[in-house]
Amino acid sequence: EDDEKRIAAAATTTTKSPPSSSATAVRQVPRLAVSQLVLCHASELAAVAVDDLSVCVIDIRSGKIVRRFGGENVHANRITDMAFSPDGRWVGTSCMDGGIRVFDIPSGRMIDWMVFSKAPVSLAFSSRGDFLVTAHTGNVGLFLWANKTYSGHVYLGGGVPSTPHEIDVESLEHTNDPSQSSTVAKQQADADEKDNDDSLFSTIHMKGGVIPKCKGALTLSGLPESRWAHLNSLEMIKERNKPSMPVKAPPEAPFFLNVTSGINPTLNPETLASSLEQEGDSKQRVHGKSGSILPESRLTRLMVTAAAAYKNNNNNNNAKDSKGNGSNPREIGDEKSLNSSSESSSSSLSSPFQPVTEFLRGLGPSAIDAEIRNLASDPNTERRDLAAALTYFEAEIKSLRNFEFINAILSLFLKVHHENIMSHKFTLRKKLKAVREVQKETWRAVERQFHYTLCMVNHLSGIQQ
Repeated sequence: EDDEKRIAAAATTTTKSPPSSSATAVRQVPRLAVSQLVLCHASELAAVAVDDLSVCVIDIRSGKIVRRFGGENVHANRITDMAFSPDGRWVGTSCMDGGIRVFDIPSGRMIDWMVFSKAPVSLAFSSRGDFLVTAHTGNVGLFLWANKTYSGHVYLGGGVPSTPHEIDVESLEHTNDPSQSSTVAKQQADADEKDNDDSLFSTIHMKGGVIPKCKGALTLSGLPESRWAHLNSLEMIKERNKPSMPVKAPPEAPFFLNVTSGINPTLNPETLASSLEQEGDSKQRVHGKSGSILPESRLTRLMVTAAAAYKNNNNNNNAKDSKGNGSNPREIGDEKSLNSSSESSSSSLSSPFQPVTEFLRGLGPSAIDAEIRNLASDPNTERRDLAAALTYFEAEIKSLRNFEFINAILSLFLKVHHENIMSHKFTLRKKLKAVREVQKETWRAVERQFHYTLCMVNHLSGIQQ
């Protein structure tokens, strides 16, 4: 009830005229009727649609109007619905003029504008903000629209969209037919490519991740969340999407048919059965647990080479620090191998592990999962490969680059290879401990910054009351 009173008070404006000799005249500006109200619990804001076709964004705590969007110059007809994005940064409006407009609250500008052949009557954002669902007049179906910021990194350009994106709803009603669906999708893709220059959103391709603004700053990978967020649950997703009745391929006949000699030659069942047995044995040997026939994966080669270069750099730096009394080189994976790295080698963009990270950044989720599972496939070099992988994760976490991407791959690596690591726990214990300490120390620093930022936001929000 208190929030409703504050919002109602903010929607009414009272002005006073200068005092006169007789009495003080108070003039009340006529109230604007409120047609709709939407609350955003994430940001404690409320969007109010009023009769002048505008949308007022009100801070619930202070009761003040912080943003005002629309009006007769923007909305040409009645506003039918409003919705906040999950993070509270955007507010979308649907109007009977056929348009859906998305406003950015921090910048106070309209960032997207779509006009439909049938007027939208309702809209809503998904719980993660990656989709927008709309309903239109004369249609009982729902339409889903993907958020461009989830498929690539975009930035907000200058200006307000001058022309809307025109969408024909009637052409999308019969997209259940695969041929029509592909045609409509191709036409939409061509239209998007044609309007790419005039769009407010431009895609940013970040090679190597985000460049830190200052020394020691933590940076993210700059990759879409779909590339790394579901690596741990990829098996469950594939199992869920697997068809209930898989298609069985017919057995292949051999190139030379095994026949019996005689006037009426027939297939020789014994020879055919032995050939099938040999083929099955060969497949089992190739895909067996020993993995001795499997070739070394590219990720393994990159990690082992980078780990050797990383160890040599550490040996050279320690030799300089101790004035020529450096430690003797040891094999990678030894319990007494070096775990600490110099700041220059770990934070430099020319790190020995940079090719490994670039290789992983160029792969999709399924390819990353396959490469991680193919690590340490040879029992003869299993300890070496696992030690090289742990050295890679330790160095990359310490470098504070591609933070969320590296931690997601580390989680997948430990999930897949935890049994193999425990079989070498006496030789890899120091490596595991070093990775754990680096991760805990890095996360503590990030957590402190989070708490500081939250305290500052709460303090500044309380000042407005």
